[in-house]
Amino acid sequence: MQKHILDLFESTALKYHDHAAIERYSSDLVMVERWSYQTLMMRAEEVAVSLREANILKGDVVALRLPKSPMWVASLWGCWRVGAVIVPLSVSSPTSRAQIIIEDAQISAELSCDVDGRLKVSRVDSSASITSGFSEPLESSQ
Repeated sequence: MQKHILDLFESTALKYHDHAAIERYSSDLVMVERWSYQTLMMRAEEVAVSLREANILKGDVVALRLPKSPMWVASLWGCWRVGAVIVPLSVSSPTSRAQIIIEDAQISAELSCDVDGRLKVSRVDSSASITSGFSEPLESSQ
């Protein structure tokens, strides 16, 4: 019997909820951030809720324009939870390059950071954007 990757993630997260799912280290190998499976699963669900509130449906294409971080991983899982297809965009890409990718990939929404570092869901096909309820900026440790 084949299992979907989301089912495998959720069963692992339930079994090892307090174990480290993600650890991020500085260039001098000092741990700067650690997320447990429970935190990762909770954040992924928060992303999925934000996407649903923005009317992102199964098959919609979502750009991830976030720094490399545990929140990027949670955003990936959140997109998969709603059935969205992801297109990673580098935060350092020039706006003109990102715009070409957004148009070519027919992206419906973009996940990015607002000026305070909070996750933001912006519909590409409208001017509406939804800032998620995350109280901490993306760079914070968990």
